[in-house]
Amino acid sequence: MVNNILWYTRVGDKVAEFLKGRKTCIKVKDKELCEINGREIKVNSSSDVMKIASTYNLPVSFLGSTDVLIGDLKLVTPTWVIGFRSKDYWRLGLDTAWLIAKFLVDNGIEKSVYIAYIGKGFEVRINERVLSGIDDSSKVSFSIVEYVLRKLKLKLQRIVYASHGRIYVKNGVVDRMLYAPLTLLSSSETVIYFKIDEVEEFDL
Repeated sequence: MVNNILWYTRVGDKVAEFLKGRKTCIKVKDKELCEINGREIKVNSSSDVMKIASTYNLPVSFLGSTDVLIGDLKLVTPTWVIGFRSKDYWRLGLDTAWLIAKFLVDNGIEKSVYIAYIGKGFEVRINERVLSGIDDSSKVSFSIVEYVLRKLKLKLQRIVYASHGRIYVKNGVVDRMLYAPLTLLSSSETVIYFKIDEVEEFDL
């Protein structure tokens, strides 16, 4: 069992670093909240994380929007969502995430690519800072994700077919809330971020 206060005392800095500049919501027992007492949730520091986490006895998950304000720049995190409708298919889901991440690495986007395990699936993301200097990062981010999905369409279709529809892959740029690193998913499970060269070490 994981205690909110003890856990976020350890990882609150990393959670806050991800959420700063993003619209923030929390999830408690499958209920998503973007306001507390009529006020938007804002996280700028680990103390904000602790203040929220200490309010609940149940595990609290922290999520941030794909769009983030960094200084005067509004950037968007390119995100591919790989979901599985049964955890029996998590390994195939991981292989799918690796396929997308490998395509990105092979095409020159290496250091900025990472994979997130989010409990009911994986996300492949590109750090949004690579889009700094681009006028419409929202449009570009969406287009990058769509381009990769088109290039890998046949391979992804084979995976979906092999899983009997229990694996799905989609563009996660629009209206997507992203789990912060190391945030709690349950009393015994957390979100895990890792690089493509760490895929073989990942296990459930």
